[in-house]
Amino acid sequence: MTNQRLAIDVGGIFVDFVLFDEDSGEVYIEKVSSRSKLEDKFFEGIERLRRRQYCLDSLCANFQL
Repeated sequence: MTNQRLAIDVGGIFVDFVLFDEDSGEVYIEKVSSRSKLEDKFFEGIERLRRRQYCLDSLCANFQL
């Protein structure tokens, strides 16, 4: 199991997602447009990280879009 931290910043144009892997020191970034329902954009950003296999282990163990 890796230790990961997820930060989300909601701005006027984009919702930014930054995933930090404490074990490897790697940082992964995703951006999605904030031009519709923010709750949908929250899940979209997490799903994008998960699809790229950046979002692993307990962070996405029970996540479903």
